[in-house]
Amino acid sequence: MTKRKFIVSYDDFVTCLDSGAISCAAFSAPLAAQIRDTSLGAFVVALKGYETNIAKKMYLVMWRCRGDNVNCLVNKSEMGGFESKLKAIPRSKEEVAVEKAVVEEVVVAVEAAAAVPAATIGDRCTLQ
Repeated sequence: MTKRKFIVSYDDFVTCLDSGAISCAAFSAPLAAQIRDTSLGAFVVALKGYETNIAKKMYLVMWRCRGDNVNCLVNKSEMGGFESKLKAIPRSKEEVAVEKAVVEEVVVAVEAAAAVPAATIGDRCTLQ
């Protein structure tokens, strides 16, 4: 099966696990274009790096709906299993670097908010 099998990135695979109708706009541009070129019906999504390793079972069956949406044809209990498998997968260095940068920005913002003197906060608050 090659015509209706898509090899997707980690982020696109996570997006596939959403419930309900998933807009093609939620996926990366290349995958969205491939999905839009597909006719109505079922197709398979495989996580990049695991497309030939059937034992790891990193495949999802999706349904191309009318309009610009797709649905995941996996029951909810199995979706939880996929989410736990994804947490155990080592991610690429680029993805980890981006994630660390976002966390560092949040930490800086929290530290900046915590640096406001307590007296200043108390001056703004009045008890009624």
